[in-house]
Amino acid sequence: MGAYSAPMDLDVYIHGVHAMSLEADPQEPPRLRPGPSMAGVSVGWTGAEDIHAAQRWLRLCLPENGALDAYVERAANLLLAHRINAVPRLPETVLWGNADSEYSGAVSMSSDGAPPLASTPVPLSQYPSVSDADMGVLLANAVHEARAGSNRGYGVTAHRARASLSGQRPKISLSTSGDGAWCLGEPGCLNTWIVKVEDSPGLPGEAGVESVCQAAIGLVGVRAARTSARVLGGYQCVVSERSDRVAGADGCILPVHQEELRQAAGWGGGKYPTGIASEPRWKTVYQILRQHAATPDEACDEFTRLLACTWLLGHADLHFGNLGFIHEEGRVRLAPAYDVSSSVGTRYDKTLVLGVGGQRHPHKIGPAQWRAHARSCDLDTERVLGVVSETINALPDAFAQARILGKSNDEYRVARHVDSRCEKVARHIRLRREHFARGMARQGASRQSDADAACDGRSKGNEDAGPPL
Repeated sequence: MGAYSAPMDLDVYIHGVHAMSLEADPQEPPRLRPGPSMAGVSVGWTGAEDIHAAQRWLRLCLPENGALDAYVERAANLLLAHRINAVPRLPETVLWGNADSEYSGAVSMSSDGAPPLASTPVPLSQYPSVSDADMGVLLANAVHEARAGSNRGYGVTAHRARASLSGQRPKISLSTSGDGAWCLGEPGCLNTWIVKVEDSPGLPGEAGVESVCQAAIGLVGVRAARTSARVLGGYQCVVSERSDRVAGADGCILPVHQEELRQAAGWGGGKYPTGIASEPRWKTVYQILRQHAATPDEACDEFTRLLACTWLLGHADLHFGNLGFIHEEGRVRLAPAYDVSSSVGTRYDKTLVLGVGGQRHPHKIGPAQWRAHARSCDLDTERVLGVVSETINALPDAFAQARILGKSNDEYRVARHVDSRCEKVARHIRLRREHFARGMARQGASRQSDADAACDGRSKGNEDAGPPL
């Protein structure tokens, strides 16, 4: 954790109950002190975790993109003010310096050994409204910060290598009041929507395509964040409802505990797999659902359905950071999918970040790859093929229905871009379905041939044996 000239404690709370403390002292190595709610922090923890496991978990609470720069600056200023000599970019120090920020889910931080200050609850109906002019200023600032970020690809460079389609876009948090008007919670209040700006010239119509894809997967049985395309403050945006928020009986917004797949699995590293860890490791997701979901079989089927939709839509950018789990009364379920889009019809890489059955090229994925996927994840092969077949048969109509809904409910600055890309996605779905059907037919014919050969062998053996005595 670096060198410290004064003690530093980072206290972590889940729903206001102490979960753990990371204690740093100039004369001692860093220590982890468990709290009463530590077992509820992650499904991947057994209670014997060390400081390094906690550091890995906390690292994934940090914001990404250019937003991290502001967090680091504030942390550095507070470290200086408290005469603590620590590396300002370490996860612990960034979190310590931003203990009152709006974090994911029900996780909250405190840097003074006391629970986070509980601000007076404010009902959503009392959040200050945001005018369209105010919205334009907020989004302009977000665009400026994102473009200044070191990990943002622009221009032709974004098309030469893997670049995030949705997650890297400029974004802000907002809420909507009962009448649908936009509003913004004051510091200490939780917001309920994420607003992302369509800001890449290589992805025209992206907001509309994402809205359609999100609606389509919802229609085939995958829980998906409520998403729509909107023109706000002069910007084309896509807005998604947060899954880690819920309205209380008094109208106040409450947090829901959610953790990323990487946190639940105890993985380090980035959201994109590299090197020997480049295989998706889907088995871990199924294991978590089998062990911790309230209805394991249904939860596993939903995840299989999500993977099938990813393949069919050409959603190349599904990565570890887009998968998570919602904690509910000691059990978990898959967090609603978000950022689901398609790279079909764009200049972006079409290969899947995380493939199926060892294959990342969508046009090469068929029944054989899904069988391999089932075997590698210890799943019933026929059940997996059944879920995939149901999804394949349902998605074309679901995508068509989602396009109709989008044209009625969404707002597009340039509708032809959305239509053009959606036509290509619809064709991609049809081609994948036809390829899968041919593969199933070939496997069926092969199995029938093997069965006929076995039957002929038994008949020949009976003939050679002569008539029964």
